[in-house]
Amino acid sequence: TRKEVRALTADERADLLAKLDADEVAQSHDLPDLVVFLLGTGCRIGEAIAVQAGAVDWSAETVTITANLVRVRGAGLV
Repeated sequence: TRKEVRALTADERADLLAKLDADEVAQSHDLPDLVVFLLGTGCRIGEAIAVQAGAVDWSAETVTITANLVRVRGAGLV
């Protein structure tokens, strides 16, 4: 059985981002930026991590998701 999917509330988002911003380890790994990107785009983490510079159109303020990063048993990240 799968849990029902739900979005974070505005208060939950603010709390999460405040906690990430206050955490030195999270900051050192750029997690606040990654989480803001995930929240702003709605893409999956594997898609976000696979984004390359050429996929971002700064003038149009868009990003094209064309790849996905996955962990494959015996092969690592692919």
